Amino acid sequence: MGDYPKLRRAIELRDELHDFMVENLKSPTLVSHSNGDDQTNPVVRMEWKLADVPLPDYERGALLLGDVVHNLRAALDHAMWQVTPDAVRSARPTTVQLPICDSRKAFETWKKKRGDCYPEKVLETLDVAQPFHAPPDQLHPLGILQYLSNTDKHRLLNVVNHAAVDIGPVTVRPEPKGGVRSWKFSGNLKEGETVAWVEWDRTQESYGVNVSPQLAFRQHVRYIDRAERVHWLVVGEIVNTIMPFAGKLVGCLVVAAGMNGDELLSPGG
Repeated sequence: MGDYPKLRRAIELRDELHDFMVENLKSPTLVSHSNGDDQTNPVVRMEWKLADVPLPDYERGALLLGDVVHNLRAALDHAMWQVTPDAVRSARPTTVQLPICDSRKAFETWKKKRGDCYPEKVLETLDVAQPFHAPPDQLHPLGILQYLSNTDKHRLLNVVNHAAVDIGPVTVRPEPKGGVRSWKFSGNLKEGETVAWVEWDRTQESYGVNVSPQLAFRQHVRYIDRAERVHWLVVGEIVNTIMPFAGKLVGCLVVAAGMNGDELLSPGG
């Protein structure tokens, strides 16, 4: 039994997810359009759109991400089961779960109900790991894990998608005398989507320019924080943030309870 097999399985699934995402991480085909030859238009405008071709299907990525999250959550719950006294496991087995609380009040409520079952060091370990310690504008690994786990648990696939990222302005060299106006799309992509445009006032002079839209694309997943703000997080980055945190927390619980790895893996645990 135990936490280490669940962690190992999560690592295997993470690697499978990584391979799938790399296979599908390719820049979409862009189609550009310009009215540069239309001398009757006082504004020169260029825009870039996605070609009307299918974007990658990320359903498998969403399924794999859910499996990674499920195994990490299970590893934490298994660790909690291991450090829970036999009497509690026998009397209230369905209540044994590692608490993840987004407020001090919620954690203290959990402690009042079940805290007297655990050594002080275990409670301290659980306390410092809670998401509510993070500032409101900072994301927390357990908060993200809880959100993704709850989404997947309620039979909704976590939204994994191809996204456009704004990494800088559209540049025009040499820059027209009156400057340029530009816009770039940021967020989930759809076939035929306009992803950037730039325009400037046409002059009587005739000269060539070099236009660069500075576009980037990534694969992301939706996360809603405790302030109800929507974030689109890079899949690889959040997995590589959550996994080490979960593994460290498992180890810290083992140490806090005065156990060792062999006890975690014992069939009778």
